[in-house]
Amino acid sequence: ENAAKPQNILLDINKMKNKSFVIDCGSGCAMRYTAENITQNGTSIDVKFIVETYIDTILDEEPDTANFIFIYNEKYELQNVECEGESVLEGSSPPNQESYRKFSEDLLKDYAI
Repeated sequence: ENAAKPQNILLDINKMKNKSFVIDCGSGCAMRYTAENITQNGTSIDVKFIVETYIDTILDEEPDTANFIFIYNEKYELQNVECEGESVLEGSSPPNQESYRKFSEDLLKDYAI
């Protein structure tokens, strides 16, 4: 028989692993962010991404990594997305904001928080 799962754990990292979203950086440039590691810290979720930059659909350089923090209020509504202490949500174009929001909703859904 299985022991009861402790509350407040991340239920299934494999659901979100390799989930990605794309940010348009203009002039034929796009950056794909693919989730590599995800941890919850209170009402925020830290996500380490593999970042691939494409210029005119061709991979431009070696993949990089970036850490984003998706910050929610107590009702788990997205408040902000930060990278290296900077807000990336506020200054983004509406389509890019939508990409962040959609990814953040998937985080909540897939973790059944």
